[in-house]
Amino acid sequence: TLSSNAQLNKWLVREGSGVVHLVDFTTPIPTVSLPLPGYGQGAEEDVNVMTDAYNNIMFTVAVDGTNFLTVKDANWNTMQNGTGLIDNLASYESCITRMPGTTNKYYIIHFNTDVSSHDLYYSVVDMSLNGGLGAVTTKNVFLGSHHTEGMSITHQMSNGCRWLLTSKTIGNTRQMVRYLISNNSIGSPIVAATVNFSGYPDYLGEMDISS
Repeated sequence: TLSSNAQLNKWLVREGSGVVHLVDFTTPIPTVSLPLPGYGQGAEEDVNVMTDAYNNIMFTVAVDGTNFLTVKDANWNTMQNGTGLIDNLASYESCITRMPGTTNKYYIIHFNTDVSSHDLYYSVVDMSLNGGLGAVTTKNVFLGSHHTEGMSITHQMSNGCRWLLTSKTIGNTRQMVRYLISNNSIGSPIVAATVNFSGYPDYLGEMDISS
């Protein structure tokens, strides 16, 4: 039996050609799967995975050439209601986090870099449905516009909630913003800081945080 620190030791990775593989880091030498057929074809970036405490895959997501994320269950079948999550074939990343106060609901935060408004959304997966294989119960809840690609989620706070950290481009400034992740929803943006920043495409960004 694997210990709890095995969680998130399985990753999805994408080749430059768009082909997606599963990588398992719990083996003495990381194990790379054969290409996952038909998964994320025609896209360049966003792939993600959620595992349980014993490194078992719960669900995965990958964007494809139609600019939508598909959610697949542990059997690599499309999850119930798991298509049509707004994204973009070149969106850098998504985030997945458990809904505070629950044991089986998860938020997927996803980003559309293709439109001029650079919109951020979230969707909800409930793993208690469909015999434990899960279903998408809420889809494409709009969080806001003018976001950059980089985002990160904090550790759980003492009240059980977390923060989603990202940034927004407003004119020639970057706003560092945070959204409260609770068991009800993901809240409105709170501006933490504003810095002058210009000369780069307004959607580019990377988020590096530390304690």
